[in-house]
Amino acid sequence: MVVYTQSLCMLTSLSLLYCVFFSTILLLSVHGCPHHESRALLSLKAAFFDTNGMLKSWEGDDCCVWRGVHCDEMELGGHVTELDIRNFHLSFMDVNIDSGLSQLKHLQYLDLSGNYFADTPFPPALASLKNLSYLNISGASFAGDIPPELGNLSNLHYLDLSDNSFSDNSSLQWLSNLSTLKYLSLKGVYLENFPARWGSIIGRLFQLAYLDLSGCLIDSPLPVSLLNISSLAVLKFRGNSMSGSLPSWMGNMSKLTLVDLSSNIYLNGSIPNSLSRLNFLEYLDLSNNGIVGIPEAISNLTSLRYLDLSANKLTGRIPSNLGDIHTNVASLSYLDLHQNQFEGTIPSSLGLLMNLTYIDLSGNRLSGRIPTSLGNLLSLTVLDLHDNQLEGSIPFSLGKISTLKRLFLSDNKINGDLPFSFSQLSSLVTLDLRNNHLNGSIPSMLTLPSSLQTFLLSNNNMTGTVSDRVLLHTSSRLEELDLSYSGLNIHIDSAPWIPPFQLRTLDFRRCKIGGPIPSWISTQFKLENVDISDANLVGNLPPWLWEFSLELISLNLSNNQLEGPVPAISIPLPLQVLDLSVNELNGPFLLDIRMPELLSLEVLLLANNEIEGPVPVSLGAMTGLSVLDMSNNQLRSTIPVMGDRTSLRVLNLENNHLRGEIPISLANLSELVMLNLANNELEGEIPKELGNLTKLLSLHLEKNNLRGLLPLALKGLSRLQVLDVGENNFTGNIPTWIANYSSLQVLMMRSNNFIGKLPPQIGKMSEVRLLDLSSNLLLGQIPDTYFNFSAMVDVKGNMSVLGEDRHWIRHFSGRKIHYLTNVFVLGKYRGGKYYLDSIDIVTKGAERHYGYVFSTMTCIDLSDNRLWGHLPTEIGNLKGLMFLNLSRNSFNGVIPGSMGNLSQLESLDLSVNKFSGKIPFELGFLDYLGYLNLSFNNLSGVIPQQGRHMITFDKSAFSGNPNLQGCPVESWKCSPRHSQLSPPTIDVMEETKQGFSWYELSIGWSVAAGFSVVVLVLTFNVNWRKTTFGQMDRVITFLLGERTNRR
Repeated sequence: MVVYTQSLCMLTSLSLLYCVFFSTILLLSVHGCPHHESRALLSLKAAFFDTNGMLKSWEGDDCCVWRGVHCDEMELGGHVTELDIRNFHLSFMDVNIDSGLSQLKHLQYLDLSGNYFADTPFPPALASLKNLSYLNISGASFAGDIPPELGNLSNLHYLDLSDNSFSDNSSLQWLSNLSTLKYLSLKGVYLENFPARWGSIIGRLFQLAYLDLSGCLIDSPLPVSLLNISSLAVLKFRGNSMSGSLPSWMGNMSKLTLVDLSSNIYLNGSIPNSLSRLNFLEYLDLSNNGIVGIPEAISNLTSLRYLDLSANKLTGRIPSNLGDIHTNVASLSYLDLHQNQFEGTIPSSLGLLMNLTYIDLSGNRLSGRIPTSLGNLLSLTVLDLHDNQLEGSIPFSLGKISTLKRLFLSDNKINGDLPFSFSQLSSLVTLDLRNNHLNGSIPSMLTLPSSLQTFLLSNNNMTGTVSDRVLLHTSSRLEELDLSYSGLNIHIDSAPWIPPFQLRTLDFRRCKIGGPIPSWISTQFKLENVDISDANLVGNLPPWLWEFSLELISLNLSNNQLEGPVPAISIPLPLQVLDLSVNELNGPFLLDIRMPELLSLEVLLLANNEIEGPVPVSLGAMTGLSVLDMSNNQLRSTIPVMGDRTSLRVLNLENNHLRGEIPISLANLSELVMLNLANNELEGEIPKELGNLTKLLSLHLEKNNLRGLLPLALKGLSRLQVLDVGENNFTGNIPTWIANYSSLQVLMMRSNNFIGKLPPQIGKMSEVRLLDLSSNLLLGQIPDTYFNFSAMVDVKGNMSVLGEDRHWIRHFSGRKIHYLTNVFVLGKYRGGKYYLDSIDIVTKGAERHYGYVFSTMTCIDLSDNRLWGHLPTEIGNLKGLMFLNLSRNSFNGVIPGSMGNLSQLESLDLSVNKFSGKIPFELGFLDYLGYLNLSFNNLSGVIPQQGRHMITFDKSAFSGNPNLQGCPVESWKCSPRHSQLSPPTIDVMEETKQGFSWYELSIGWSVAAGFSVVVLVLTFNVNWRKTTFGQMDRVITFLLGERTNRR
């Protein structure tokens, strides 16, 4: 009976437990979040574009199990209290979400950050969620005004409105109502209209621990009201326009652990000593300001781990006690002082900061040697000392830092060898030693670490030969290799080998390889940039050249001795730059650039080869090509028809054998800035359609068989800076509309059949510095107002700065292609130039070819015409003129003395004219004058001997002037004594004929007068006479005695 009763009780208890369990399950299945809240969330879902399916779980009635949704306990109603959909990448389909949000009355935590709400206004419903303690809408792309109703959220502890597009934020008085706020970020919220009392508003948030007002356009100093916030630990005002100096009262903000006041360009002065009292400060960033002083007391910041004072105006020496372990900064792990004006040596005491992982002292004026103590920093991962004046050798001790990942020592004066201890840097990723004075060899024991990805050794003075296989066989992760201009010779291993790495960039410029293209390059299928120019490469282009890498962007094999044809491309390539110029490539051009494989090609340079055959018709169909240079080859054909393309900027077909007429289709190249068809066999007239090339800067048509008038349509080339139509058969007058070229610097029209007078308008072209109208049929006088070329007025020192950027034309793969003032260079890429304009000028009696330097030249050549009359004295205003040729005309009158003002003149040719009178003595003071020709005129008188140069010229410079006298036409007068003496008289000449000259007589008289003085003294002074003759007697007796003894 007892057993039965116990069993019954047990069954009853189990039944009750099962009832409670299933009742709980039933209740939970029936009661999820309130139905109206789940409907509110579903209405939000309907308003979103959810491209990534982040809201896929938002289905059914129980929203508490949905992703990003959290509810309170069931006994509290199961309400939605947290909604966290940060970084869901949502965007609005329906901007009206207020009805959904307003139903979530119990919401305490809301995070909408990291979504894209397309500059929609701030949802007003957010201000009605009075239970919110956490609100984060950072980076959600809201716009418009911030509603002041946010001040009603009195329970907020955390508020982040950063990185949105709020417009009018001039009234933030509502912030003062959020008295419980501990975290406030308004980063990127423009507060340029924020009233000056903003500091007092922020100062009332007494519980604030985190304040971020970075990038808010604040232009006032730090407010002293921040002292009211005794709990403030994080202070960020990065990227504003704050002015003044750092206030000393900051030292009283004792709870600060992080201070970021970087990138405030008007923040200046010195760092106050009081900051050394911030014992809890771990992070201090004052970079990109105007701070000028750093106190030694900064080493007293006992908790400091991160210090960034880069890009300021700090001068003097780096405080030596910064690295003193006794100053309690041994915890420092990050030190950045780059881009300041520090001088002196690097303190060796930095080697005591054993926790340092990052050091950047680059961009200063530090000198001396690299301290060997830095090798003690065994936790260091980055050491950047580039762009200083460091010298000496690289310390061997740096090889002990096994944690070192990046070492930057470029742009210094470091010499010596590479330490073989670098082989031990097992973590090294980047080694940058460019632009130094390294003058040793690479040690045979040095093997590059297997972790190395970037090795840059360019522009040094290294010696010796290094084997590519020996140096590189251990570098399994190498991606960028630059040995250009290092001084090393690269020995290519003759035995085939497959490197363990896959390069992306290879630069062997000026490395004397002296053999074929290394075959191992064919294994580098990730290569993007290859430059082996000027490396003494020989042999043919290998057939695998276009097949080894499908990622090849730039290939430069210029300035070698490669020969044979260019292989055809058969696979798609992203190639943008191809430079095969200055080689010995021959045969027809077989590269079919119509193929889709080369649709990315932008720069094609094949100049200075022996390529034969026609210009490929496919050139006219290239849609992406911007620079094409096939000059100095053996091309024989007409110029192909150009399609309607807008990409081509540079077309250079100079110095070939092109024939036929200039095609009208060139006018389709609307983006063309440089066109060079010079030195070919083109004929016919210039098409008037070329006047449509309104962006043209340089036009070369010289040395062809072109004829006719210059078409009026060319007047539209208003941006032209170089025009060369010389050595053709053009006729008619020189058009006056050329003066409309307000930017023209070079005008070359020589050796044509132009007639008429000189247009006076040309003399008013202010930018012209090279003018050549020689060998035409021009006649008349030179107008008095002709020599007004402003660019020739200044002397050399005031000329346009070589390389000054004028305007940009294009970018190729991140490499600038630009037009340089007076230097017509389009772009640079790893040692090449896309285009260098050049000119032929007759100077010093011979034709010379000028390229880069003609930007600094000034020249006027009007020779071999029919000009007559007096030479205007205004020519003396051109003080910067370097070359002047007026020969073979009919100029008369005197040579203007004002030409003595041409202080930069190097060459002057006035020969074969009718100049009369004396040679101006002022010409003798032209210090740079190296060539002078005044022959065959009617000059008379004595050639001036003043100055230093006139007598140095050969007499041929004065021949054909029978009435000229003096040196050098009378060579006997060219001895040094005649340079300062007056010409001898007729009497002297007669005496000279009798055997004596005044010069010889003067020497005789001087000797006789001296001897007479001695005789007179000895005659009247007895003691001197006795002494003198007694001494002479003893000498004679001694000499006679010596001779007697020898006998």
